[in-house]
Amino acid sequence: MTVQPSSAPAGLPVSSPPLASPPRSSEAAVPVLSLSPGGEIVSDLHVGALEPGEHHRDTVIVRYRADEDAVVALSVECADPSTASRDVHVGVFEHAGELMPFPVFSGSLLDLARRNRAFGRWTGRGDGDDHEVVYEISTSVARDAASASAPADVALHFTATRA
Repeated sequence: MTVQPSSAPAGLPVSSPPLASPPRSSEAAVPVLSLSPGGEIVSDLHVGALEPGEHHRDTVIVRYRADEDAVVALSVECADPSTASRDVHVGVFEHAGELMPFPVFSGSLLDLARRNRAFGRWTGRGDGDDHEVVYEISTSVARDAASASAPADVALHFTATRA
């Protein structure tokens, strides 16, 4: 599985290369997506074929910095939901600072691909400082699955809507 920044409107920087999962060392680069009020950044999530019993994890950091508050949310889009599998379990967790990861989605890849509303909302404070939330996306296939899953692509949309 790979999360890769795919686009950012003008003026919205995207830094760091995509992370190949799972991380191989503590020095692996984690993508940082920077949002400003009214902005949107789209990242591509490629879920490669997973063998029964396989588990992958990827991480992306969403950073908000501005002089006004904004609600930051995650939504997903899948161009071809028929490629998404019920056999692939997806968990999306978010955490900030020293807080424990909080689950914001848990279900099949097909459920995620068909999701039609934003989730994982948090408020980016408009105090001019960086505010970051780490999103961890895990995928797995049960050990007793009959066969490997097919690859699938999902677009992750992070938006900052003025509060």
